[in-house]
Order: sequence, then C-alpha cells, then structure tokens
Amino acid sequence: MNITEPAREVQTQDGRNFFSAFLDHTKCPPASTERIACSPGTGSEGFFKLGDLRLYGRANGGSTSSGPSENLSSIDCLVRDGNGSAALPFDPTEIINNLRFEKYASAASTQNSRITDNQSLSRRLYYAIRPLLPVKVRKHLQRIALQDWSKITFPAWPVDTTVEDFVDWLWIRIFQVTGTKQIPFIWYWPKSFSSCAIMTHDVETGVGQDFCVTMLKIEQEYGIKSAFELVPEVRYEISQDVMEAIRREGSEVCVHGLNHDGKLFSSEELFRSRAKAINQYAEKWDHAVFARP
Repeated sequence: MNITEPAREVQTQDGRNFFSAFLDHTKCPPASTERIACSPGTGSEGFFKLGDLRLYGRANGGSTSSGPSENLSSIDCLVRDGNGSAALPFDPTEIINNLRFEKYASAASTQNSRITDNQSLSRRLYYAIRPLLPVKVRKHLQRIALQDWSKITFPAWPVDTTVEDFVDWLWIRIFQVTGTKQIPFIWYWPKSFSSCAIMTHDVETGVGQDFCVTMLKIEQEYGIKSAFELVPEVRYEISQDVMEAIRREGSEVCVHGLNHDGKLFSSEELFRSRAKAINQYAEKWDHAVFARP
C-alpha cells in the first residue's frame, strides 16, 4: 500500500477511528492505518512503558501504575506484528490526547509536587514581593527554583517530546505493515526558510509600556513583528495610544493574564472567575489573544 494514496474514511469495529489524533498530527491518509487493529483497555487510567516511552492511559491486558515511577510495567509483549498487520493494546488517540491535555497531571503531581506547587509558601511569598525585585534578582531566584527540575521523572524538563516520540513509534508500525520505504516530505516553512522565531514581550510595568513605542521602532528596522503582552489590571493603566501603535506596525496585542500575580492557575475557582474578566478585556481590545502569565 502506498500511504500517499487519496484519503478515505477508515472506521474501527465500534465506529471510532483510533488513529484520528495521529492522522490530524501527520496529515497522513486514513487508509495507511487500516491494517493496524486496536484493543483499548478498560478501567482506570495509569502510567505504563512502551519501549522507552512513558505513556498515560489504558492498556488491554497490561498493568498500569498510579505514578510515573522508574519501575513501570512494559506492554511491549502485548503489541502484535506480522503477516502485514499489527494489533495494539491501546487507543492511540486516547494516549495522545492524554498527553496533550495533561490528563496525567494530578497523578504525576503525587510524586512530583513541584509540577503543581502553586500554593507553597515560598511561591506565594515570591509573587508577593516580585514587583519590588529587579530583573537580575528574579532571574537568579528562578534558576534556583528550577535547578532540580531535570530530575523530574515525567514530563521531561524543559521540553517533553513524548507525543512526537509516540507518533514516530506509530510511523514505524505503519512502515512495517505496509512495506512503505519512504513518505513525501513537505518543507515546514515557506520560501525554503530553515526555521522560524516568535518574539514576545511581557509588559509588566508602566515603564515597560512606555518603552513599547521605542521597541516597535527597533523591530521595524529589522523587519520583526512581535506580540506585546499587556497586563490589564493593577499594574498600570493601559494606553490606547500604545495599543494602536502596536497594531499599526503589524504586531499583536495580548492579554497577559489579569494582574500577573502568579495566582491565575492556583485553583479552578479562581481561574474561572478571572477568565470571565480576561475574556472581557480580550473582546474590548478588539479580540486580543490570551497569553499565559
């Protein structure tokens, strides 16, 4: 089978396409996965290993762990390959979505409290005095706070590539069952550019807001368009002139939380309360986007 053939809908035995997340991610034709059967597990979700990958979800016939410890059970023996077909003991879309939507967070935090350490005394104290600290001091404190994050078992710090690694694992299964040797490669960026960069500015003080016009002039010299993340409450009064200047130069205005006090995600109740105000500012600012503080 050639995986570049025209796409057609592929249904599973229960009407679901277990590979929908994979297909959305890769833009691969659905027909390329039709020789791979899936038997999703039942019961509660947990952590397990597939090769060197730590995954979170349900596996049919395998045991799972409540946390991402070093001694996770492997389900490699449950994966069946042969005779131009394969059988997987899980739902790939469920696994990918669990990772993308961080559904593992509450389970992972039982062993890695730093992941959800929003209520700690040190964190609350830091954000209470943060406006008074110079940037050099803040950077030093941040390095101290993050110095042992590389020891966190899961997710990997500073960048976790589990979704991409799992997609690669699925690609290998497809190659094996279809006999495909290569796939067409579409370059990522237009005009043969080798990469891209995103420029953002956290505008945390009134002095910073006043400097935005100067920053726009500097960026204009180099052909840069960026995003300016403004804090709508407490810190300073938003300047309509600055917002108009940002948009006039083709840059973007963002809502940088509500008051940038570090508490936005400390509880669901507080987040939902502030989210209403944030959405109102986004609407007021001509559909500005939200930038996580």
